[in-house]
Amino acid sequence: MQSPDAFRAASTPDPSSLPSAIPVGAGDSFSLNDYKILLDSFAGAVWETNAEGWVVVDSPSWRSFTGQTVEQWLNQKWVDAFHPDDRDFALRLWRDSIEKRISVDTEVRVRRAGSDWHWTNVRATPVYNPDGSVAKWVGVTIDITEKKRAEEALRQSEERFRVMTNAVPLILWQTDLEGHADFFNKQWTDYTGAEFTSTTAKVISDTFVHPDDAEPTMRAFAEAQRTGKTFEIEHRIRSASGEYRWFLVRAEPYRDLNTGEILRWLGSSVDIHERKLAEEALRQSEALLQKAFSTETVGVLFFRLNGGITGANDTFLRMCGYSREELLREIHWERLTAPECMDITLRSARQIEETGETPPYEKQMIRRDGSRWWGLFAPTRISGTGKESECVEFILDITERKLAENALRESEERFRSLSARLDEQVRERTQELEIIVQDLKRSNDSLAQFAYVASHDLQEPLRKIQQFGTLLESQYAEQPGPGADYLGRMLNAAGRMSVLIRDLLTYSRIATRQDAGGQVVLQKVVDIVLNDLELAIEETGATIDVGPLPMVRGNASQLGQLFLNLINNALKFRQAGTAPVITIRSEEVSAKDLPQSVRPARQAAAYYRIGVADNGIGFDEQYLERIFQLFQRLHGKSQYLGTGIGLAICQKVAANHGGAITARSRSGHGATFYVYLPVYTGAAGPDV
Repeated sequence: MQSPDAFRAASTPDPSSLPSAIPVGAGDSFSLNDYKILLDSFAGAVWETNAEGWVVVDSPSWRSFTGQTVEQWLNQKWVDAFHPDDRDFALRLWRDSIEKRISVDTEVRVRRAGSDWHWTNVRATPVYNPDGSVAKWVGVTIDITEKKRAEEALRQSEERFRVMTNAVPLILWQTDLEGHADFFNKQWTDYTGAEFTSTTAKVISDTFVHPDDAEPTMRAFAEAQRTGKTFEIEHRIRSASGEYRWFLVRAEPYRDLNTGEILRWLGSSVDIHERKLAEEALRQSEALLQKAFSTETVGVLFFRLNGGITGANDTFLRMCGYSREELLREIHWERLTAPECMDITLRSARQIEETGETPPYEKQMIRRDGSRWWGLFAPTRISGTGKESECVEFILDITERKLAENALRESEERFRSLSARLDEQVRERTQELEIIVQDLKRSNDSLAQFAYVASHDLQEPLRKIQQFGTLLESQYAEQPGPGADYLGRMLNAAGRMSVLIRDLLTYSRIATRQDAGGQVVLQKVVDIVLNDLELAIEETGATIDVGPLPMVRGNASQLGQLFLNLINNALKFRQAGTAPVITIRSEEVSAKDLPQSVRPARQAAAYYRIGVADNGIGFDEQYLERIFQLFQRLHGKSQYLGTGIGLAICQKVAANHGGAITARSRSGHGATFYVYLPVYTGAAGPDV
């Protein structure tokens, strides 16, 4: 119910009220009695008082309206018909009006005869004497209960509409036929930081829509106004922080039910920024993937572990001789594989099924015409589990290299069997070998080039997969179903693939780059490595004791990689609950004192033996040769991270510098790795 504070007194009532003043005897055409007859026709009650506001004349309509008696009315008990909460206010207002000689127009609650409280509109105006004094007051009391109920229903309806529109996680708005905006919900203010004020669609577009989108937006709205069809567009809206985000804007015309004429436009703006970013990222990823897919040197094959082929690029089609339609409809990958190579193929498939990846391997394939070719295969699982796993395989045609290797072997056999022939024949054969070696060098150069290009071009789509996989994981990780698990496995596979590509690139670079011949101060190299590993050293609580180290001839970057791998392994393969202790020492030994198992790549009179010892988990020496081979691991990935390439890189670096590497260890008692590097006796100063 409305409180008394909401009542009002007005000196100028609306046009439906009584006149502001009625002069006594003001003309014969419309008398005061005529006024009363007119008022009786529409008012709930008509009454009058003397100039001082006292009731002196009976009002049958008042008594009929309220149920009061004549005595109650004439004895000034009319106020008893008012609601208790309204009485003091009504009396104050009535006295103030009499004192100031101003009309009354207010709303109070009155108990009707035989009923409960009803809202009424009470109006009174003074009647003046010819001399300007107040002769009396005349008034009406009109029942406005239905009007108040309608107003309350409208207010509640508007409040429900406001709450509902503010609860919707969209920007809702409306304009009139001409495009004057008169409503935006709370989401608009929350997003833009600007309180909404009634304005035009063009002002809103010029103020908040991205400059590149404002004109197309207004053109689209004008076209919708012209045709009466749905207005829809995607554009960017500026937020309170100044950032522009993409929104899908859509509005429908609201028409008159009788004439069909458009009265308003009711619209919504939905935030689609993440979708737009995902679409753009997907487009870029697809472009990068298509770039890798269309490379002229690397074949790409998509397949399932159950044998089905799901896709291939043009390069692989040229390699195998089949059309894409034949591969997808008729051919399983077993049919493409030479029978003698099925064992290694099946082992690779089992390893992919178990771990999701397998080291690159070589095998012979059969073309459509029955001819054979050699390929280097690098497969990995993309998604799924079991035999239905989706996999991708990158293939390099190494037929020429294999032919060259075979030719080299055959040539060496002929050379050994014909070593007694004349020197001329030896020179001819040597020339043939040199040509083959040049071909092999060019092939190695091509492989190194491919390794760099492949790692660069393949890392980018992998980064995109990881970035947007992480975004999807953050948004949908809590949703039921196996999707989150598949997404996690995809991210793990992408991460392992990224590390594998990076390590293969490092190995490829080192394998094809011999030492540059500069002078390297190993003390500085180790200091740089320790600085790079500072965080890992602090986290593990490691103690590292480095003794004096010599100057050697070689490549500082490669030697840094060697010590980085050795020290990092000592930190990684530590005893549980024991802080690592790593000791690095160097001594000079003569060639004749080298162990029999150590065979340096270059002969020298003496070598520096640099030992890197730790107190870690160690290993069984029966695996000594194995640990320096590519992709060989003594522990599962669940125990220790890694790709099995680090020690192979160390061995290659030592060989590049004319030296060798070996190790001594006992399981559970730490390990010591010995690096042998030739002693250089030149007088040149250090480069590093």
